[in-house]
Amino acid sequence: MYTPNCKVKFSGMKLSNVSQKAIEILMQNLANKSPSDSFLCLSLVSGESDINAFLSITSKHGKFDYNKYGFEPLSVVELLSKDLLDQLKIWKANKKF
Repeated sequence: MYTPNCKVKFSGMKLSNVSQKAIEILMQNLANKSPSDSFLCLSLVSGESDINAFLSITSKHGKFDYNKYGFEPLSVVELLSKDLLDQLKIWKANKKF
């Protein structure tokens, strides 16, 4: 999966093309809303009974790490996306970029 300023890793799972495309769109949306010097990294790891997801955003304005877990990869990425969008609102309110 290629999204500029973003790295996505899947471990221990195989996603459908539909799920991969949906995650790619979510990540592209986050990258577009992030400061221009940002880099996002998403890791999805299949556990015994659930999916662990880790999202980090790094820019000259700061670094933030998020972690969620659930049973469906796309729903977990949506939760992480919400957390990051909330942080971006704070950055914008403080005019940090």
